[in-house]
Amino acid sequence: MRKSTVQQSDVNADVVRQLIAKNTESQFMAYFQEKLKDVYCPLHGSIPEIKLIQEPGGYSVDLLNDCCATFTALCAEKIK
Repeated sequence: MRKSTVQQSDVNADVVRQLIAKNTESQFMAYFQEKLKDVYCPLHGSIPEIKLIQEPGGYSVDLLNDCCATFTALCAEKIK
């Protein structure tokens, strides 16, 4: 008779989903930060500070420091 040495454990599906979501969010954040790496406001010298907002079907990006319309447009163009 064979006996397995692999431990049986209950997998919490909610925890797995949360870990996957957190990993996905980190990947998106890194992607957008890379796209905005060399962007700065020509008028104020600001660099983009962003936040991801989870939406049905994905994420949107919120520019936290939209100091002027020029800077906001510049960031939006880089994110496209």
